[in-house]
Amino acid sequence: MSGAGRRLIGRGSVYTLGSAAPMLAGLLVTPFLTRAAGVDEYGLISVSITTMQWSLVVLTLGLPLIITRHVLAESTGTEGARGLVLVGTVAALSTAVVVAALLHVVALGGSATSLAVSLALVAGGLGAGIALTQAWAVALERAWFYVVLAAGPTLLAPAAGLLAVGAGEQPSAGRYFAAVAVVNALTLAFGLVKVLGSGRVVLRWNDVTAAVRTSLPLVPHQFVTASANGVGVLVAAAVLGRSDGGRAQVALYLGTVALTLTSAVAYAWLPVLAKGARETRGEQLGETAALVTTLAALATGGVALLSPWLLAVLVPASFSVGDMVPLVAAACLAAPLAAVYLAHYQLVVLSGRTAVLAVLSPLAMLVGAAVSVLATRSLGLAGVGLGVATTYACLWLLVRSLARRVGGVTWPEATVLAPLLVGLVLCLAGALLPSSGIAAAATRGPFALLVAAAGVAVLHRLFGRRGTVDAVVAEPSEGAS
Repeated sequence: MSGAGRRLIGRGSVYTLGSAAPMLAGLLVTPFLTRAAGVDEYGLISVSITTMQWSLVVLTLGLPLIITRHVLAESTGTEGARGLVLVGTVAALSTAVVVAALLHVVALGGSATSLAVSLALVAGGLGAGIALTQAWAVALERAWFYVVLAAGPTLLAPAAGLLAVGAGEQPSAGRYFAAVAVVNALTLAFGLVKVLGSGRVVLRWNDVTAAVRTSLPLVPHQFVTASANGVGVLVAAAVLGRSDGGRAQVALYLGTVALTLTSAVAYAWLPVLAKGARETRGEQLGETAALVTTLAALATGGVALLSPWLLAVLVPASFSVGDMVPLVAAACLAAPLAAVYLAHYQLVVLSGRTAVLAVLSPLAMLVGAAVSVLATRSLGLAGVGLGVATTYACLWLLVRSLARRVGGVTWPEATVLAPLLVGLVLCLAGALLPSSGIAAAATRGPFALLVAAAGVAVLHRLFGRRGTVDAVVAEPSEGAS
């Protein structure tokens, strides 16, 4: 083994803590929120959450990865990256405020629905600024700064929203997103003070234009990856009704926990590959892709198998947990598929030749949405999850083709086939095994224990034979690149 797997999981574990741990803690808010808001009002909250997530992705202009790359590869390095953070934040926040105001006053006539959606847009613009400061932290491996920034929008904001939603006589989605926007604003202010106050800010027009040329094609791509769940929620609401949109939002939130973990580990992927020798990049990708796909398959299998009990905690009985279990299992399959696509994606970003992603990624989303609509009409909620998994399967195939043209590196992709098969089998088991009573415990319990043991064995094999010095996240000096 080259050691790339240890470095990736070691460094990626901190970003997993920063992205996934607060998100999982925020998930603990969901049981209280679904009960406080009720099925109907939670349906509006879920649609507004989708709006916030979409606006966040679009308003970053694809800059987070480019800011990280700028620190590692461009002449102005850290100082120029600070300038990009500043410009990107101002652009994101000003756009969000203008669009939200127009939407509230003109498009939706100042209704309660428009208030929630407009505030969600503002919260998304603030979240975009936070994402840019996090990208700077990733490049410099300021891991704990990243963790603190992540805790604001993913943990503190949902908690504040929960307190606000029940503050009046009637539950209100508008109050929920007002609280979220306040927390995001405070988090962004903290991040900007730390980033801009850490050294000289270099703002060059050439840096900005070069960054935007590379980043803009990433916007459709990042929109697709952030929107797969949102499309599923909207499909469920349109085909089955708004209440089912709320059920789909919770089920997809749970079903994509493993996907969140996988994406969080991938934050460390680009620096690991960029700092390694080019001639070993294929070997490193083969090793790391197999490892990440294996961990994704095991994590996703655990969630799929335990979904009946996890859902029972997240939602009251009125949400019809039994109907949501197959949706969770189907959505879980996205994580191992995403692990393989992300391996190819690193090569595309390193090449800087990202333009074709602006076409390929929306194509994957359209195929996934079409599958979601057709499958939902015939299978109910479970069809929504199939659409999410299809989106990531298409991304794998399309980004793989692009990476082979522009990446200049090949890697042994056969190493990921076995873990993909394991993930598929575990997701099928999660969907088809009994979901209630003694039968569920007797069938799902042993499988879940085996999955947990396998995950521990993989990590022990990775870190147990040698010291974990490779996995320690170092704090580089200010001028590191």
